[in-house]
Amino acid sequence: MQTDPPDEKPEAIPESGMVAYNLREGERPAGLKVRYKIKIETGQKARELDEQQAEVIRDLLTWARQYRARPGGK
Repeated sequence: MQTDPPDEKPEAIPESGMVAYNLREGERPAGLKVRYKIKIETGQKARELDEQQAEVIRDLLTWARQYRARPGGK
């Protein structure tokens, strides 16, 4: 499902599905074409994804803390 341009608000976000957005030419970093695709989940699947995301964020924060603690950041 393709979203409306930002100045045209959709009436409602679907409970499940895919939302896609392409950056306009003036918004693109270094002229690269950028497309965001967001999958919407509900119920048990959404809870599972939340847990996975939280675990990955914890791992990243742990790694970042260890990296910063090293002399010279190496």
